[in-house]
Amino acid sequence: MASSKWWAASVVVAIVGVGSIAGYAGFKAAEQKAIQHDAPASLPVVHQLVHKADNKGEQAHNLESLIQNPALGSFVGRITNASTGETVWSQEDNTPARPASTMKVLTAAAALLKLPHDHTVETAVVKQNEQTVVIRGGGDVQLTEENLNTLAEAAGDVDQVLVDTSAWKWEPMHPAWHPEDIPAGFIAPMEPVMLDQSPRSATPGLDVAKAIADRVGATSFGYTTSSEGEVLKTIQSKPLFDRLHFMMLESDNIVAESIGREVALAVDSSGKVDPPTAITQVLKEHGINLDGVRIEDSSGLSEGNLLTAKVLDNILLKAVTSDQLRDLLYTLPIAGGTGTLKTRFNDTEGEGWVRAKTGTLTDTSSLAGTVTSRDGVVYTFALISNESDVLSAREALDALTSALR
Repeated sequence: MASSKWWAASVVVAIVGVGSIAGYAGFKAAEQKAIQHDAPASLPVVHQLVHKADNKGEQAHNLESLIQNPALGSFVGRITNASTGETVWSQEDNTPARPASTMKVLTAAAALLKLPHDHTVETAVVKQNEQTVVIRGGGDVQLTEENLNTLAEAAGDVDQVLVDTSAWKWEPMHPAWHPEDIPAGFIAPMEPVMLDQSPRSATPGLDVAKAIADRVGATSFGYTTSSEGEVLKTIQSKPLFDRLHFMMLESDNIVAESIGREVALAVDSSGKVDPPTAITQVLKEHGINLDGVRIEDSSGLSEGNLLTAKVLDNILLKAVTSDQLRDLLYTLPIAGGTGTLKTRFNDTEGEGWVRAKTGTLTDTSSLAGTVTSRDGVVYTFALISNESDVLSAREALDALTSALR
C-alpha cells in the first residue's frame, strides 16, 4: 500500500482517538455473566516484541512486563503497527479463545460490508378487519414511546391488536443462552419488534401488542402469523450506522442479534441462511480469513464462540488502512469517555487515545481496537484473556494498551 495511504489512515485514527466524548452510559452489567468452561490451556509466547531502533530499553522492558502479567491468565493477542503493517508482537494469535463481546466487531464489519449505512427496518400497522389491527415486525428492537404513540394513532379505535413476528424464521433463543439471562438484562427471545427497555421480557412482541392495545382501549391482544390487509402506517428504525454505534458503545446483545438477522436476510431473504453463517459468508467474500473462528451468535454471548487474535486484529487493521471498513473505527468506545470504556483508562496515558471494543464474561476479558502513540504511530490490537479474574485482567489490559500510547 502506498505510504500516502498509510499516512492518511494514521491521521484518521488519530482524529477519532480524540473525538468528541459524549455522555454515554458506562459499563453495562449485561457484559458480565457466569459461564462454565474447560480447564485453561498453557499458552507459550510465540515471539516477543520487535522494538523500533529509537525505543528506550526501559520502555521496552515495561511493555514486556505488562504482557507477562499473570493477571491475564490464558492470554492470546496481537499488536500491529498499522503504519507499516508489521506485527510487532503476538502470542498464540492463531489459538481460538472465547472472545465475549469482541465478537461484535465481526457482526459490525459484516453489516458495514453488506448493508448501506442508512439502511432501516420497518414496522407496520395493518388493518385486518374493522375490529383488528396487526403490528407487523420487521426487525426494530428499539421502539420508543413516540413510536408506540404513532402506531396507536394509526391503529385507531379497534377491539383487538395482534403482533406478527414471522419476519424472523430462526429460533428466538440460542441453545447456549440461559432463560435466567432474560430478567438479568443480558438477552431476550429474538422477535422482530420490541420495546426499547431494560431488562427486556420473555414476550417482547406481545409487549408491543399490549402497549398499543392499552393506548387504543382494545380489549384483547396476542400473536398472529398473518398480517395480510391494508397497511395503515409504517415507521422506520434508526439508520443502521446509528444502531451499530449504539451496539458497540453499550455492548448491547439484543441490538447485535437483530443486526445479525438483518445481515442474514440481506444474504438470503427467505431466511434459510442463519445469522452466524451469513456473517461468515460476508466476511469471507471480502477477503477476511476466518481460520480458527467459530461463530455461534452475533453478540458474543454464547459460550461456544471462538475467535483468534489474528482474525480480530486483521479486521481492525483493514478498518484503519482501507475505506471499506473505515467507519468501524467510529463505532468504538473512547477510553475514559464513552460507552463501556467511560469508566476505564481514567488518568492513564491511554485516556482519549484508545478506541476499543470491550468483551466481558466471567473468567473472560477482551479488548480490541486502536491506539495512537505519542510519536504518531497507529497500533491495532486484539487481546483476549481467558481463565482470569475479570477486574484484574481488565486492569492489566488497560495498562498494556496505555503503554502503547
